[in-house]
Amino acid sequence: MSSFTTLVSEHTMTSLMTERMDTTSLLDTGMTSDALSTEMEEGGSVVTYPKYIQIIACTVGIPIIVVGSGGNLLTILAVAKSKRLRANTMNLYIVSLCVSDILYCTTILPVLLAVYTHNAWILGQTYCKIYATLLFTFVGATLMCLAAIALSRYFKIRHAAIYNRLFTKYLFIGGLIAIAWMLPLMFLFPAIIGVWGGIGYEPKTLTCTILRQNSSYNHFFMASALILPTAFIVTFYLRIFCIVQASNRRINSHNMQLPAPSNESKTGAGQQRKRCVREDLSFTRMMIAIFIIFIACYFPYIITNLIDPEVKVLDLHFFAGMCCWFSSCLNPVLYVFMNRHFRRAFANLSLWRSESITT
Repeated sequence: MSSFTTLVSEHTMTSLMTERMDTTSLLDTGMTSDALSTEMEEGGSVVTYPKYIQIIACTVGIPIIVVGSGGNLLTILAVAKSKRLRANTMNLYIVSLCVSDILYCTTILPVLLAVYTHNAWILGQTYCKIYATLLFTFVGATLMCLAAIALSRYFKIRHAAIYNRLFTKYLFIGGLIAIAWMLPLMFLFPAIIGVWGGIGYEPKTLTCTILRQNSSYNHFFMASALILPTAFIVTFYLRIFCIVQASNRRINSHNMQLPAPSNESKTGAGQQRKRCVREDLSFTRMMIAIFIIFIACYFPYIITNLIDPEVKVLDLHFFAGMCCWFSSCLNPVLYVFMNRHFRRAFANLSLWRSESITT
């Protein structure tokens, strides 16, 4: 009896070890297994993305890839071709946002469309971690860059001397942009190496993401990569709004006390100063609009994960995630509609392209 029990135990252990080795082999070779399959048992029924979701994903995703990649690439070319845009160091932030959106459109969205089309993660465990790292780096870099822009605009309005000494230098702005890209990677690093938190496949949504197994790390990442930068941005723009409102009240009060407009306000330095102020406010409004669009695109995704963390309504998670895609293609539209210098640069770029084609 004892030998029979020992034999059964050894057979069970051998089966478990063989199964684990087979699973590891499948993951390493990029093949799908139960852990990377699209199907999950939920009350005895198989849950997958329905056909209409696959159609919507391709119908919406492919145009976003084309428009997002093309529009952001044209924006970079417009900045490169325009002396006026190149002279403004703030447009380095625009270039950084464009690079982030181009990378999102060319490395993240095609993978998502492939996942929805095959109803499976087909790229293996290694690229699963790479994909999740790239995704959160691109999104995090965008938000951090928007925070750096808010900081720059605040110093422009409140501390002009410091702004002129630091923020007009390409090297300084380049350093801020480098920090904006490195911070998300720093926050992800514990999960990447597996010492705190984890990155891997989430079968409930078919995607690779930060796993829910470690709530403390998830709270840390959410606070450091999303909540704090967002609060930072909102605080600085509210400060800018208060400063501008107070300045306008002082100007209006001063004008009411004057019998007639001064000569300086009619021509010369006065007009130039007003023009600079208008352009600064126009750029600030454009940056606020970009931030609002970014938050609006990701808000449904955040709320959906909060109200349905167990992914009981699969379609809801798909549509909430799809809202995030639009953030990668809308910025060039805002540049054109909200900034006359970008409109002129795009017009000149189209004329330059027409001339090069005709010659």
